[in-house]
Amino acid sequence: MLRLLSLIALLVGTLSAIAAEPLAQATQSFNQAKTQPSQFADAAKFFGMAFASRVEMSQDQLAAWAYCRVKVAADKWNKSQGDARTKTETIAEIEEALKLAPNYAELQKAGQTIVATIGGKPVANAFVGIKPTAPTPVPETGWFSLETESFIVRFQGSKDVAEAVAKKASESRAATFAKWSGPASGTWTPKCEIVLHTTAIAFAKGTAQPAAATGHAIVKFDDGQVTTRRIDLRLDDDAHLEEALPRELAHIVLADLFPTRAPPLWASLGMAVLSASGAETERCIQTLPRCHKAGELFAITALLDMNGPQKPEHVTAFYIESVSLVDWMVRKKGEKAFTMFIRDSQRYGMDKALERQYGFASSKQLDEEWRRAALATTRSQGP
Repeated sequence: MLRLLSLIALLVGTLSAIAAEPLAQATQSFNQAKTQPSQFADAAKFFGMAFASRVEMSQDQLAAWAYCRVKVAADKWNKSQGDARTKTETIAEIEEALKLAPNYAELQKAGQTIVATIGGKPVANAFVGIKPTAPTPVPETGWFSLETESFIVRFQGSKDVAEAVAKKASESRAATFAKWSGPASGTWTPKCEIVLHTTAIAFAKGTAQPAAATGHAIVKFDDGQVTTRRIDLRLDDDAHLEEALPRELAHIVLADLFPTRAPPLWASLGMAVLSASGAETERCIQTLPRCHKAGELFAITALLDMNGPQKPEHVTAFYIESVSLVDWMVRKKGEKAFTMFIRDSQRYGMDKALERQYGFASSKQLDEEWRRAALATTRSQGP
């Protein structure tokens, strides 16, 4: 039950901190932009999304966002034809960006230089000597790296722990691909970075995720190609090898299996949990009757259309029902059939996919058969 509660806390935190997710992505993009300047545009976008969601941002984060906006605006001007409209838009953008970081003298000087000279020669040189500043998710000192064909494990302390994680990651990657689709087509490029945090506090600080979470996965795309794969894990979680790692790794694999459109949250959540040891799946199945008795379960028609629970009090039922439904559908026809069902639902719609893959006339029929079978199973296993 403690494991179930911690994973439900993860979902609560993820849903209540949806606005904070862009901030973590912004920080990651910003740090990558130090060697890949094209990432400044992504960082600016994610910082903007976080700000619009009213996430509390530090002065360094605001300065990093300002830097990105000034840099992107200057680059856009340099690539333009120097027309009056672009000039006006560029100046306005830079002046607004500088308001975010009034105490960063070097950035202020660079931005003002650009505004003053924007009518003449290219102004990119105004950035020479300025060092972008932003909080980095992983400290640059005291960390070590261990690489395999598809993974880079970042760790502090024992190399043995990192080697165990790397071994389990490689095994889980192969097993997850085989489970839901077929053998992996090759190694990952870029490799998946796995960052090992020693405590819940370190995990929360490094990811902007709730301390109750045991893991977190991020995948980023550019023109349909994966540019970033990353998993953060808490080493103080006793089940990080058997539960958190394969669960989060499943989200990375799903990005390969569904590169153009992610599965709905209920499906990806269920597939991820089913990719782990099985203990969490069993806990969810055993908790289902309580949710049913309390009248908390959603109609399947509603669940299939949901992007996630709309209220905190719905989180537990959404989590339990999602895992139970995916587990039941997998037991009915297998993992690969479920993957094909999700793909069909994206092509033809949910009802047509249910008919093609499971022979159900509608989601209502799915609801009736799942509810009858799932609740009967749990009753037969005891109160």
